[in-house]
Amino acid sequence: MKARYYLLLIGAFLSTSAFGETIRVAAASDLRYVMPTLIEAFEKKHRQSNVEAVFGPSGRFFSQIQNGAPFHVFMSADIEYPQQLRERNSRHGEAVPYALGSIALWHAQEHTPSLTDLENARRIAIANPQTAPYGKMALAWLTQLDNGEALTKHLVFAESAAQVAHLVRSGGAQIGISALTVLNSAELATFGRYSAIPIDTGYVPIVQGMMLTEHGIMNEQAQHFFTFLRQDAGAIFQAHGFMLP
Repeated sequence: MKARYYLLLIGAFLSTSAFGETIRVAAASDLRYVMPTLIEAFEKKHRQSNVEAVFGPSGRFFSQIQNGAPFHVFMSADIEYPQQLRERNSRHGEAVPYALGSIALWHAQEHTPSLTDLENARRIAIANPQTAPYGKMALAWLTQLDNGEALTKHLVFAESAAQVAHLVRSGGAQIGISALTVLNSAELATFGRYSAIPIDTGYVPIVQGMMLTEHGIMNEQAQHFFTFLRQDAGAIFQAHGFMLP
């Protein structure tokens, strides 16, 4: 059975009997391009398994899981959300890092974006810092720039890191700041250009963390997938622009 991928949060879950046959992963939106490769590699080794990934803002998944949403694995864009879930409910598994993420500039033009493009933009798109760790990191980087206070007045917010480029492409902003792994994807390569923001310009790469939820702890296949992510997935993450913790 082929894995199914969803770009929006699910509105309804499978029944208990069907759910037990599937590993459901709540995945940060910056994982949308690496996840198909991860799942394919895992399912080649575990042919009896079926993995379904749901993509969205980590903060929203945090709230859903806290309220009992039956995900097996939570892969957050930071490690803080899984840590908080564990602190509030000891039935969840421990939070562990799986990758380091960085940010980049992106615009729908033919030249590589620069700080000058950022300063000249009427509107700057970032993910919502209230629910998206990459939005929080982008805002922190902007505010520490010499003209950061002025730049923050031009901000517009996308729902998630993956939606930043779409907001720029639609004309809602002239430039965006989002996850490097999203902005250097093949899907966006024909629409614009990105420029990685050097880590020596005032930010630290974000530590992305994951956990087995209380549902995943009880599911053998979810445990196998979690072990695969920890032990065998490093090269795949790196090939898609992540650094390893």
